[in-house]
Amino acid sequence: MLSEAAPRPAFDAVVLAASFGGLEALTAVLGALPAGFPVPVAVVQHRAPESDLLPALLRARTALPVHAADAQELADGAFARPGVHVLPPRPASAGERGGRAPVPHQADELMGALAQRHGARTCAVVLTGRLDDGARGVRAVKRAGGWVLVQSPASARAPGMPTAAIATGCADLVLPLRALGAALVALSLAPGATGLFARPVQPWADLADA
Repeated sequence: MLSEAAPRPAFDAVVLAASFGGLEALTAVLGALPAGFPVPVAVVQHRAPESDLLPALLRARTALPVHAADAQELADGAFARPGVHVLPPRPASAGERGGRAPVPHQADELMGALAQRHGARTCAVVLTGRLDDGARGVRAVKRAGGWVLVQSPASARAPGMPTAAIATGCADLVLPLRALGAALVALSLAPGATGLFARPVQPWADLADA
């Protein structure tokens, strides 16, 4: 818990988005966060709903408390308690077309909700995964003035999600997996860190809500 003299963290909310290979990536990032990390962290990982072990697995891999995100938190993007808030998996039947499971875009939706609520005090982190979930979400975060960190595709088991996020031009930092946790701590807690590492949005960046 922060002392009365501690400066306010740079962010009000962090979201980690992952898919294939996500447990390893989430473990690396969350394991680097100290027990007193004061910023709520929401976790989105694409996974089957039938046997959801992710909250239990993460409890064994981080010093932070792990909560199942409740309906109200999901509705308004307000994760008030510090700790890790794990979104439930989305059933494949929701939005199936032609008998095929839909492409999940939970990360896009959550990033958009957090950006709308917290504006520039939002940080999105896109980790390993196939396809492009998170690309629309990082645009929303960047339009609101927030921060975007992306796992380097070379360090990802599946480079699709990181590559799609980088292609938007909205990534502030692209880092290997081993460095993301430390970067998140520094940006959140070190006074002036976000100003020191801030960079202007690239002129070719696509901020449109596709």
